[in-house]
Amino acid sequence: MKRLMLLAILCVGGAVVAPITSASAELVGACTINGNATFSQGLPFVEPAPRGYTFVSTSASCTGTNTETKAVETKEASATLSGHGELSCAVANGLLEVKGEVKGGGTLKIEAGLPNEFAFAFVAAGGTVHFTAKGEVNAVGTAQFLNPGNQAAKEKRLAECRAGAVVELPFEAVTAGTVKKA
Repeated sequence: MKRLMLLAILCVGGAVVAPITSASAELVGACTINGNATFSQGLPFVEPAPRGYTFVSTSASCTGTNTETKAVETKEASATLSGHGELSCAVANGLLEVKGEVKGGGTLKIEAGLPNEFAFAFVAAGGTVHFTAKGEVNAVGTAQFLNPGNQAAKEKRLAECRAGAVVELPFEAVTAGTVKKA
């Protein structure tokens, strides 16, 4: 009877400890991030000018393989980043164009875990942004800034761009790589 009770205690203890992963676990896969970009001043229509930016996710999730458990996981996430660069917007085939090469930094947080810090650089044209993240997040990705909704919303953004008044843009981003603290 004592052996059976000891075996039961060990099994329960093992089940409690088994799901815990170490701090060295990584998530290798892809993240989808939606949010809003804000700029320190209205973006000029054509000529790039120094501007600050902040990107904040409104919804995000990451799916990938946990390098320690080898399990495929989907986790909720949040992302923020900020920096400065030479930015502008212009009309191209009826679309808004944001261009410049910018460096900054940010964090990606997976569920209730610790924030993963990274350096961030991107080049953008025609509303499509190609970016890299390096640090505790090593990834590449693209973001679209021209999905504001219906035609009336697009026309409003275009008028704001012509007036140098674009201070906020929605974005949809997809990235692939490795997150250090899964």
